[in-house]
Amino acid sequence: MATCVEKIKWELFKIKREIMFHYGIKHNKIFAYDEEMLSKLRDYYFGALPLSVLFLYQIAVDGFCYYRAPFVVYAFLDDDFYYVSGDADSIKLNPEYIDQHKQGILGELYGEHAVIVRKIDEDLELVYDVSLGLIFEKEFYYKMDNFKPRFTRNKEETIERANLECSDGSNFDQNKYDLPLILPLFENAQVVQEFYTDALANEIKLLKEKSDYDKLIKNYQENKKRGITPTN
Repeated sequence: MATCVEKIKWELFKIKREIMFHYGIKHNKIFAYDEEMLSKLRDYYFGALPLSVLFLYQIAVDGFCYYRAPFVVYAFLDDDFYYVSGDADSIKLNPEYIDQHKQGILGELYGEHAVIVRKIDEDLELVYDVSLGLIFEKEFYYKMDNFKPRFTRNKEETIERANLECSDGSNFDQNKYDLPLILPLFENAQVVQEFYTDALANEIKLLKEKSDYDKLIKNYQENKKRGITPTN
């Protein structure tokens, strides 16, 4: 179990983080995903789901930073960026994870988190934290979470990693038949940030229009009655 001192450190960290978060919002050091970014992610898919949908569901990104972080680079492929993982106090100081580490459930690197750093110009770099669904000025983010980089991948390696699991949508006409199985699983799932609720609804609407979802559902229900797995 986490000690009293460890629990106090966690509470102090939460106070610090909340203060810095409000400061960051006020002084334009924290940003949300915008329409331009989502429109670019709309053209890339994780299975049948466009990344513009995947990134807005908390269940699809929280706890999957190592695997999902590289996907965000499809929104700015022409820019300079890199993948970085390292210790983050938001994880390392959390008593829940400390307990799991002491029980042997989590290993020595239990406090690690992964993000993407994008270079805007000589004076500005941005951190994309897909688990939070937010973008931060790098220096501010590193201070807020006491982030200590341990491992990096360059741009080419990051794209290669993303390409292992994502596609450009060329197989969408085949993969769309999985949507009647997938979308219902997300119906009551929480949005990664509440202010994305309308954006997510729009992305779902666009996805259903593109896939002719009503027809897919009808075919799926008919096939299910006959014990047939939906196919094209």
